[in-house]
Amino acid sequence: GAEQCGFCNPGFVTVYKLTSERKIPFHKPEHKGRKLYFNREEILDWLQSESHPTIEQENIRKIKQLKKH
Repeated sequence: GAEQCGFCNPGFVTVYKLTSERKIPFHKPEHKGRKLYFNREEILDWLQSESHPTIEQENIRKIKQLKKH
């Protein structure tokens, strides 16, 4: 049924795995039962810290490094 759709969604499984491994910032207030809460700013910061540069960004970084020497 509709309740099971969330569990079939790969995004849900990924978020669950990341929270269970404590790799993504989340909050779980004791008085809210099993619900997890996410702070938008914390998630955006986490996404920035986990980002991988594009090939173009990496090439620009390498060029800047070469210019320093």
